[in-house]
Amino acid sequence: VSHAWVADTELDYTITHVNHCLWPVPIPRGITIENIREQLLMYNIRYSWLDVLCLRQVAAPRPDMRLQVDAGTLAARERCRLDEWAKDVPLIGETYRQASRIVVYLSGLGKQFHAGGWDHER
Repeated sequence: VSHAWVADTELDYTITHVNHCLWPVPIPRGITIENIREQLLMYNIRYSWLDVLCLRQVAAPRPDMRLQVDAGTLAARERCRLDEWAKDVPLIGETYRQASRIVVYLSGLGKQFHAGGWDHER
């Protein structure tokens, strides 16, 4: 499952465990991980790879999201994330090429699509 980015002002963050650390995961405002799960089940999808969960996101996207860790830990997490992305992102295209079905959600899975905002830098 892939997603289309929305503007930062339209994002909320949910905190999840990734490799024994807490990481903020950006999802469109008004959507929860449970909403995404329910939508996938409606499509009869039992197993999925959700890129926003499977690839670490920025460890502290906003100053209020530092998760009570020091600057050195944040820097180490960011290096880890960049290393992971350098290795894994090139494989994503191959993953999608070999997939039997791909679900792309725009504006947030389970939310009504709106055509505005396509001029955003993302």
